[in-house]
Amino acid sequence: MEEKRQVKGIWIPINIWESEDLSMPEKIVLAEIDSFEKAQGCFASNNFLGRFLKLTPGRISQIISRLRELDYISIEFIYHNNSKEIEKRVIKINKRKIYESNEEVLNLLGRGI
Repeated sequence: MEEKRQVKGIWIPINIWESEDLSMPEKIVLAEIDSFEKAQGCFASNNFLGRFLKLTPGRISQIISRLRELDYISIEFIYHNNSKEIEKRVIKINKRKIYESNEEVLNLLGRGI
């Protein structure tokens, strides 16, 4: 079940916005993952992100794979009852990569790295 959120906007960290190694869709997906991430990580599926961003689940999968290759995110899979069946995917932001030059902003926002 996907969780609804109530936001008035989205904040894109400067390290994402100015990144020359990311395309605009990759920047937006990364910012969305960051906005959905809680202490345990982001559980949004490719289908959910795709519907939300008007991209196909396949395109979301490609973007997530690239973000992982570039070390912007890490992915952990939770398996159903110790089987090979994936129960959920947990995406975690590499906060040091994204916020490395924004420690003052993080302190203002009350977010630690």
